[in-house]
Amino acid sequence: MERIIDGVLYQGQTVPDAWDVRIWEANGHREISARQQVTWEEVGPAPAHMLNVADSWAVYIAAADTPQERDIRIAMYHAEQEEKDLKNRKRAAQRAKTTCRRVIKAEGFDELLTLTYRENQLDRELCKKHFKEWVRRMKRSLGDAFRYCASFERQERGSMHVHLATHKLPKMAMYKGVKIKAWELGTKVWRSIVGDNNGLCFVGGRTKNGGYRRNMSIGKMAAYVSKYILKDFE
Repeated sequence: MERIIDGVLYQGQTVPDAWDVRIWEANGHREISARQQVTWEEVGPAPAHMLNVADSWAVYIAAADTPQERDIRIAMYHAEQEEKDLKNRKRAAQRAKTTCRRVIKAEGFDELLTLTYRENQLDRELCKKHFKEWVRRMKRSLGDAFRYCASFERQERGSMHVHLATHKLPKMAMYKGVKIKAWELGTKVWRSIVGDNNGLCFVGGRTKNGGYRRNMSIGKMAAYVSKYILKDFE
């Protein structure tokens, strides 16, 4: 493996039977991760083609003998860039998954909510817009104490829905000047955004068999919500 730091090239070798162990703890939860140690040795100044990848590709493409060869080299360049972008997005999704899982544990969120559409709503950006407005209106009713960690999932039919972990809702809440049961609040607010009878906010998640699951430990809830970050990436 190789890396470049400040124009200097380093080569790395894994160390047999040596591991870096990291421990994360919060709110009574502990996560332990380990990775094999790597020693890095300075090689020297990084070659120009490694420092200026785009320039190197430009020279390589320009040196093609025929238009057909040029097209092949351009396709190779785009394929390499797409592969790099995919790896970067996957790493970002993995970091987001870890952050989400740890936020749920650290906050002690103990309620799972799921927002769904009745219609086959396929637009992820529109779902994010609806969710943002839903959060704003929920805070209007419950105050800034309404905190959450959310992930988006696309169902098999293609429709979007949202999973979020939060603190257990109070028994009653105010909505448009009327006191209602808090478990009704999420659906009323959601439907005020997406349309009457076009969606639900239900408490709990689903089992592997598709049934409803009301109660869940914080650890399982953290894993349940955060896994959809990677699933949404895929």
